[in-house]
Amino acid sequence: MEHDVRRVAAEVLATHNYVTVATHGPAGLWIATVWYAERWTDDGLDLLINLKPEALTLANLRAEPEAAFAINGPQPDRFIQGKAQGQELGLLREADDIRRRLLDKAPTLQRFVERIPDLVAVRLRVTELFVTDHGKGIGRRTRVPLTPGVPGDAD
Repeated sequence: MEHDVRRVAAEVLATHNYVTVATHGPAGLWIATVWYAERWTDDGLDLLINLKPEALTLANLRAEPEAAFAINGPQPDRFIQGKAQGQELGLLREADDIRRRLLDKAPTLQRFVERIPDLVAVRLRVTELFVTDHGKGIGRRTRVPLTPGVPGDAD
Protein backbone atom coordinates (compact mmCIF):
# COMPACT_ATOMS: atom_id res chain seq x y z
CA MET A 1 0.00 0.00 0.00
CA GLU A 2 2.88 2.40 0.79
CA HIS A 3 4.14 2.27 -2.81
CA ASP A 4 0.62 2.75 -4.21
CA VAL A 5 0.02 5.80 -2.02
CA ARG A 6 3.36 7.31 -3.05
CA ARG A 7 2.63 6.65 -6.74
CA VAL A 8 -0.80 8.26 -6.51
CA ALA A 9 0.68 11.28 -4.71
CA ALA A 10 3.33 11.55 -7.44
CA GLU A 11 0.60 11.36 -10.13
CA VAL A 12 -1.42 14.14 -8.49
CA LEU A 13 1.68 16.30 -8.11
CA ALA A 14 2.73 15.71 -11.73
CA THR A 15 -0.68 16.47 -13.21
CA HIS A 16 -1.38 19.76 -11.45
CA ASN A 17 0.35 23.13 -11.79
CA TYR A 18 -1.00 25.12 -8.83
CA VAL A 19 -0.68 24.80 -5.09
CA THR A 20 -2.70 26.75 -2.56
CA VAL A 21 -0.45 27.79 0.33
CA ALA A 22 -1.71 28.94 3.73
CA THR A 23 0.59 30.97 5.99
CA HIS A 24 0.46 33.04 9.14
CA GLY A 25 2.71 35.81 10.37
CA PRO A 26 2.93 39.61 10.45
CA ALA A 27 0.44 39.82 7.57
CA GLY A 28 -2.00 37.69 9.57
CA LEU A 29 -3.52 34.55 8.14
CA TRP A 30 -3.12 34.43 4.37
CA ILE A 31 -3.80 32.01 1.55
CA ALA A 32 -2.47 32.20 -2.01
CA THR A 33 -2.50 29.98 -5.08
CA VAL A 34 0.80 29.83 -6.96
CA TRP A 35 2.54 27.81 -9.66
CA TYR A 36 4.74 25.00 -8.39
CA ALA A 37 7.10 22.28 -9.52
CA GLU A 38 7.70 19.21 -7.41
CA ARG A 39 11.20 17.88 -6.70
CA TRP A 40 11.60 14.46 -5.12
CA THR A 41 15.01 14.12 -3.50
CA ASP A 42 16.90 11.42 -1.66
CA ASP A 43 15.58 12.83 1.60
CA GLY A 44 12.02 13.86 0.77
CA LEU A 45 9.89 16.19 -1.32
CA ASP A 46 10.12 19.88 -2.16
CA LEU A 47 7.48 22.08 -3.73
CA LEU A 48 9.28 24.86 -5.59
CA ILE A 49 7.35 28.11 -5.97
CA ASN A 50 7.94 31.72 -6.92
CA LEU A 51 6.58 34.79 -5.16
CA LYS A 52 6.67 38.52 -5.72
CA PRO A 53 9.00 40.21 -3.21
CA GLU A 54 6.07 42.17 -1.71
CA ALA A 55 3.80 39.10 -1.43
CA LEU A 56 2.08 38.59 1.92
CA THR A 57 2.86 34.87 1.63
CA LEU A 58 6.59 35.64 1.45
CA ALA A 59 6.40 38.09 4.36
CA ASN A 60 4.68 35.46 6.45
CA LEU A 61 7.12 32.68 5.49
CA ARG A 62 10.07 34.90 6.40
CA ALA A 63 8.66 35.36 9.91
CA GLU A 64 7.09 31.92 10.38
CA PRO A 65 8.26 29.29 7.88
CA GLU A 66 5.55 26.72 8.65
CA ALA A 67 2.83 26.52 5.99
CA ALA A 68 -0.06 24.29 5.00
CA PHE A 69 -0.93 23.51 1.39
CA ALA A 70 -3.47 21.82 -0.85
CA ILE A 71 -3.26 20.64 -4.45
CA ASN A 72 -6.48 19.75 -6.18
CA GLY A 73 -8.29 19.99 -9.48
CA PRO A 74 -11.87 19.92 -10.61
CA GLN A 75 -12.51 16.47 -9.12
CA PRO A 76 -13.32 16.81 -5.41
CA ASP A 77 -12.37 13.18 -4.80
CA ARG A 78 -8.63 13.41 -5.70
CA PHE A 79 -6.31 15.82 -3.91
CA ILE A 80 -3.24 16.34 -1.75
CA GLN A 81 -2.89 18.20 1.54
CA GLY A 82 0.14 18.75 3.67
CA LYS A 83 2.45 20.85 5.77
CA ALA A 84 5.82 22.30 4.83
CA GLN A 85 8.65 24.52 5.97
CA GLY A 86 9.31 27.47 3.66
CA GLN A 87 12.80 28.62 2.76
CA GLU A 88 13.63 31.64 0.63
CA LEU A 89 16.26 30.72 -1.96
CA GLY A 90 17.02 34.06 -3.60
CA LEU A 91 15.96 35.57 -6.89
CA LEU A 92 14.28 33.21 -9.31
CA ARG A 93 16.32 34.58 -12.22
CA GLU A 94 19.48 33.35 -10.42
CA ALA A 95 18.05 29.96 -9.38
CA ASP A 96 18.51 28.15 -12.70
CA ASP A 97 17.31 24.70 -11.62
CA ILE A 98 14.15 26.02 -9.97
CA ARG A 99 13.33 28.38 -12.83
CA ARG A 100 13.84 25.55 -15.37
CA ARG A 101 11.64 23.16 -13.38
CA LEU A 102 8.85 25.72 -13.06
CA LEU A 103 8.94 26.69 -16.74
CA ASP A 104 9.15 23.07 -17.93
CA LYS A 105 6.07 22.24 -15.89
CA ALA A 106 4.08 25.40 -16.69
CA PRO A 107 5.31 27.08 -19.89
CA THR A 108 2.60 29.75 -19.56
CA LEU A 109 4.54 31.03 -16.53
CA GLN A 110 7.24 32.37 -18.90
CA ARG A 111 5.47 35.70 -19.55
CA PHE A 112 4.93 36.23 -15.81
CA VAL A 113 8.62 35.54 -15.09
CA GLU A 114 9.75 37.92 -17.85
CA ARG A 115 7.54 40.77 -16.59
CA ILE A 116 8.63 40.47 -12.95
CA PRO A 117 12.44 40.17 -12.80
CA ASP A 118 12.61 40.27 -8.99
CA LEU A 119 10.54 37.14 -8.34
CA VAL A 120 11.75 35.19 -5.33
CA ALA A 121 12.36 31.44 -5.46
CA VAL A 122 10.99 29.56 -2.44
CA ARG A 123 11.31 25.94 -1.42
CA LEU A 124 8.48 24.39 0.54
CA ARG A 125 10.09 21.36 2.21
CA VAL A 126 7.19 18.98 2.76
CA THR A 127 7.04 17.71 6.34
CA GLU A 128 3.66 15.95 6.16
CA LEU A 129 1.83 14.72 3.06
CA PHE A 130 -1.64 13.26 2.71
CA VAL A 131 -3.43 12.03 -0.40
CA THR A 132 -7.06 11.25 -1.12
CA ASP A 133 -8.15 9.42 -4.27
CA HIS A 134 -11.51 7.74 -3.80
CA GLY A 135 -11.42 6.39 -7.37
CA LYS A 136 -8.31 4.36 -6.47
CA GLY A 137 -9.59 3.33 -3.05
CA ILE A 138 -7.35 5.68 -1.08
CA GLY A 139 -9.53 7.18 1.60
CA ARG A 140 -9.52 10.58 3.17
CA ARG A 141 -6.17 11.94 4.30
CA THR A 142 -4.04 8.84 3.84
CA ARG A 143 -0.51 9.64 4.99
CA VAL A 144 2.15 9.44 2.30
CA PRO A 145 5.52 8.23 3.55
CA LEU A 146 8.26 10.73 2.75
CA THR A 147 10.86 8.03 2.23
CA PRO A 148 13.91 8.59 0.02
CA GLY A 149 13.73 8.51 -3.74
CA VAL A 150 11.27 9.23 -6.49
CA PRO A 151 8.07 7.16 -6.33
CA GLY A 152 8.08 4.54 -9.05
CA ASP A 153 11.86 4.56 -9.64
CA ALA A 154 12.67 1.55 -7.52
CA ASP A 155 9.29 0.45 -6.18
